[in-house]
Amino acid sequence: MTPKEKASTLTVEWLREHMVYVPETGTLMWKVRGPGKTVGKPLGTIDATGYVRVKVNNVVYFLHRLVWFYHYGTWPQRQIDHIDGNKTNNAIANLRDCTAAQNSARRKVRAAIAPSRGVFPHGPGFVARIHHAGTRHYLGYFAKLEDAKAAYEAKAKEIHGEFAHVARINIPLMPDGASNALLSFGA
Repeated sequence: MTPKEKASTLTVEWLREHMVYVPETGTLMWKVRGPGKTVGKPLGTIDATGYVRVKVNNVVYFLHRLVWFYHYGTWPQRQIDHIDGNKTNNAIANLRDCTAAQNSARRKVRAAIAPSRGVFPHGPGFVARIHHAGTRHYLGYFAKLEDAKAAYEAKAKEIHGEFAHVARINIPLMPDGASNALLSFGA
């Protein structure tokens, strides 16, 4: 529960009386007219981080946390993970309670850093590694990007279970199987 949620006077009864939630689509809408309240119109705007935020009684909330509160009747005690990785998909079946470490394990990689999560260019090949509980685990050196990616994914599933990040290759492969990352990383 966030400090804002602890200090909130918003009750689940008020929320359910004034709003309607469509669990299949993750849409929250006003059902009572009022100033700035359009009945039936989906609420929220996408912020710079890709999450949907909603203003209720002059307080801004993340939609996924508000949806959790609406559906379960209590604020989430920890973080909320979007199972499919889509920050705008707030269908209740797509949301799950998780620790910060579990949520962090599913973070997407930025292509400027690495071609795939846990995989880094090194000489003519790639190094795979994973961090867990403050320790870096070296998984090996691989000639092919796909092999390094497979090693990372296997260890991630072992360590993180259902919260393991499914690595995506962020750059196209050249015909010989080498990576364009070698060019962009100066190797």
